[in-house]
Amino acid sequence: MKTLAIIMVALLMAPIAAQARMESMSEDSMGVIHGQVGITINFETHLSGSYVAITDSDGDDDAYPNQGALTLYGLDITQTGADDNMVVTGLTLDVGTDGGGSPALCIGLPQITGHVQIDEVRIGGSATAGDSLGAITWGNIDYAPTTCTVYPH
Repeated sequence: MKTLAIIMVALLMAPIAAQARMESMSEDSMGVIHGQVGITINFETHLSGSYVAITDSDGDDDAYPNQGALTLYGLDITQTGADDNMVVTGLTLDVGTDGGGSPALCIGLPQITGHVQIDEVRIGGSATAGDSLGAITWGNIDYAPTTCTVYPH
């Protein structure tokens, strides 16, 4: 019975072993293959009617020692200012160290085109209160590819 089980396993594995052989590639085939480490990120975003708040729990040293918040109301991020998505393709992340062992995060920023609208910029004691400083519109954004490097300190 044990011999029969071994023969059955060998027969079942034969097709897998036959498919697992390696074949050499031609020079032309190898010429179009590229290898690289790192991460590439593509994404689409459409923020509409949102808000972002930054709260400082201890305020500023002497003159303004209590909590305060900066809030951006009516945040709208689109590709053209219409009802569409902002598309970002080719964002890359690489992490490395220099000769001395100091690490860095290198962010490859692709070309980005889009539109940002903020209906109200408010400052106050919390994210939902405060006086308005007005609106901000950043239109016809055409951000050229560049690299941002982040170092710890």
